[in-house]
Amino acid sequence: MSPSRLVDNFLQQLQADGLIRSSERILVGLSGGSDSVALLYLLRAVAPSLPFTLVAAHLDHAMRPQSGDDVAFVRALCGRLNIPLHCERVDVPALAATKKVGLEEAGRLARQAFLSRIAAQSGCTAIALGHHRGDQAETILHHLARGCGLHGLACMRRRRGLFVRPLLTYSKAELLAYLKEIQAEFVVDASNDELNFTRNRIRHQFLPLFATLNPQIEATLGVLAAVAAHEDDYWQGEMVRLAALLVQKDGDTVSLSVAGLLLLHPAQRYRLLHLLLTPFARKAMKEVGFRHVSALDLFLASSVPQGEVHLPGVRALRRYDQLSLSPQSLLPIKPSIIPWSLEISGPGFYPLPSGGALRIEPGESLPGGGEEVVEFDAAALPFPWTVRRVQPGDRLRLAGMSGRKRLKELLMEQKIPLEERRRLYVLATDEILWVVGVRRSGLCFPRYGQGVWRVVYLPSNSSAAP
Repeated sequence: MSPSRLVDNFLQQLQADGLIRSSERILVGLSGGSDSVALLYLLRAVAPSLPFTLVAAHLDHAMRPQSGDDVAFVRALCGRLNIPLHCERVDVPALAATKKVGLEEAGRLARQAFLSRIAAQSGCTAIALGHHRGDQAETILHHLARGCGLHGLACMRRRRGLFVRPLLTYSKAELLAYLKEIQAEFVVDASNDELNFTRNRIRHQFLPLFATLNPQIEATLGVLAAVAAHEDDYWQGEMVRLAALLVQKDGDTVSLSVAGLLLLHPAQRYRLLHLLLTPFARKAMKEVGFRHVSALDLFLASSVPQGEVHLPGVRALRRYDQLSLSPQSLLPIKPSIIPWSLEISGPGFYPLPSGGALRIEPGESLPGGGEEVVEFDAAALPFPWTVRRVQPGDRLRLAGMSGRKRLKELLMEQKIPLEERRRLYVLATDEILWVVGVRRSGLCFPRYGQGVWRVVYLPSNSSAAP
């Protein structure tokens, strides 16, 4: 395509797909390089025809000694074109160290946060980025090399949320030819040739190699990304509907049945997990990849009934059939069992630290009992007793057993989550009589028609003094 036709074609594409709407205020991400400068000139050329208003933003990454020259260049350029400009500086190497990500990833995260904030402050309804067809091809190969699912092949969209990429259908050569024709200057970043960055190696080594097999490799990969994007959009809608049926939300935590997840087709399960994990990762300025979803899927399919997996920005907690996802910022300090005990000297009302209580009263007959009511032979069980928290190594003598069962094993069989176990109480003398609200021992069963001590557990939502 000749440079003189590029502006007309650019306008036709914008009008055909409605990428930029009339009267919008557009923020242009302006690095000063050839791609962003070409984008700025093209948008400025077609702005009167749509029409829309332009604002520019430049982020200094503090990665090169010459970055100050880039700032001076974009200031001069926007001054000549009469386009408002916002400039800021972020220490990307320091951000990479803090977030424990690479420089490329830290730079991308910093740019997104900066541009989103400036767009909101300046009343912009879209953020235009200068990614072209070659960038799309590089991104696909980068995702494949890093490991991705089909979702990762969709790569960059022409519009996603606030971000628009009007140049995705154009090659780097076409943009350079356009800049040469209009005699526009731009900044050349020498770091783009440094092969210590993954994307640069893909650009300078792998894409040229693929081009020996297919000279149209960039266009071919662009078609693949477009097809994958259509597929991904369809699946996204399906997963939103599926999530509405299976997922429960409580504040910042979402939960769902492990059994329900495992009944899904693997393709559905992968995409649903990806959908649920992504918001947590984005809030933490991180990304969820194929390996993260696969790790969680393997964890859910294992025989481990309780455990947790830490993924980007999210803590995945399994408690038997329940999977809960919550932000890592809400990660609780691992609770320890705080020693507590209270002597039971006789009948009465005994408050518990949790807000519940035990009520102990004499009786003459057996009312039947239950999880919250137990009876003991009064003659065989004199006071004092003790109520206390569970302790490591506790054992319970069950009816029909000659020995004693480890309390940990019993609670696992009852499928009581770890967090709840630490809040349990036991009623004891020299042996445990009752795991309160869970299971009584085989000791001191009442005899029909004889006096009993009836012990009633009143949870915090029902406890009241008689």
